[in-house]
Amino acid sequence: MYNRADGNGLEARWLYQERFPGRILPNVTVFHNTYRRLYETGSVTRNEPGVNPGRYPPEAEDLIQAFENHPSTSTRKVAVDLGLSPWKVWSIMHRERKYPFMVSAYKDLKMSF
Repeated sequence: MYNRADGNGLEARWLYQERFPGRILPNVTVFHNTYRRLYETGSVTRNEPGVNPGRYPPEAEDLIQAFENHPSTSTRKVAVDLGLSPWKVWSIMHRERKYPFMVSAYKDLKMSF
């Protein structure tokens, strides 16, 4: 659509509305950003923000080790200790298929009928 509209986002939006009348209409900037991403990377999919898909920061091994040593440690604490953003901690852990979680204690639950 963006190419057909000669790079005009507003016109691309109108063409999109004509072609797909029942769909939610994207913002004008969506067309520009998608076209730019396709031009720059050759793909329209976005990479995970904050983490280069091919490499880990040097602290990644320390981060994984911190959770293996203390599974109940919060991601926020590890992020502060290693100088990373909490988002980066989460994204690295999820890429490694490790899912840290907060352990919470429950008081005795009694079933009453």
